[in-house]
Amino acid sequence: MKPVHEKIESIRKEKGVTKTFIAQKCNKTVAWYHGISTGKRKWILMFDFSY
Repeated sequence: MKPVHEKIESIRKEKGVTKTFIAQKCNKTVAWYHGISTGKRKWILMFDFSY
């Protein structure tokens, strides 16, 4: 079974979405997304329930 970061990368490439686009949508830098896509950084989802 492939690691999650490899699955995310293959789906991103399959759909033709750039790393820059994903980083912008997450309000993060491309370097942050690069860390996610290579497995060097963990993907932590943060939710804002203050609204």
